Amino acid sequence: MPRYEVEAGAIETLAAYLASPALAGTPGILPDALLFAATGRREYDAGLRAGLTHAGGGAYGRRIRLVDDSAAMELERLAAAFDAAIDAAYLSAMLARLGSDGIDRVSIQGDVAPDVVALFRLANIAVVPPELADATVVLGGSRVPQAETVYARIDTLAPILASEAMQKIAVFHLGETDIRAALMAGQHLDYVEGFRFGRAIVETALAAGRHPTQTGFAERLRKTSPQVFVFDWRQGQDRR
Repeated sequence: MPRYEVEAGAIETLAAYLASPALAGTPGILPDALLFAATGRREYDAGLRAGLTHAGGGAYGRRIRLVDDSAAMELERLAAAFDAAIDAAYLSAMLARLGSDGIDRVSIQGDVAPDVVALFRLANIAVVPPELADATVVLGGSRVPQAETVYARIDTLAPILASEAMQKIAVFHLGETDIRAALMAGQHLDYVEGFRFGRAIVETALAAGRHPTQTGFAERLRKTSPQVFVFDWRQGQDRR
């Protein structure tokens, strides 16, 4: 480093500035740890811890821990960003599969925002009443669809898949086959979602580099592109 001539008191002023609240780090980001506040949901938090461990549990010398501490990073905002990315990935995969299967009239089970319906229409797929539909798309709810052909996220159909359902079902799931197996084995959905999010936190911490921030975490989670697979229930095969 080059040497500089400084006026008296300049070093003290610089030290005070560097220690000022304006430059304070994000709560929960420590030199040797990343701390996230537990949600208080027992199954979800248990899944989070398992997911963190499964993905390596740390990044750049920082261990990632779930703690009961108000000074830790909040998970709600991060989880909302990740869930939005998952929803978008599922919807994109569904629209592509419906198009390749030649389905152009569907009914939708679950509460659907107008912008989602608009995406179906842009894909030349009409949203119609069940009696006029060629297939049912399950985006939420817990009822067993009364339709021969069903397109659904696995997290909405886990109870149905555990039964002897005879419908032709295209089940959309993320790439983690261990999560799919857990759902089909009857594992609590909160645990599975927490596990998936725990893995995503570690992956995001690695992508964020050595100087992460909570805002940076949220942006990276929102921009993730989870890989979605399709499991054809009748054929029992995975395909991209």
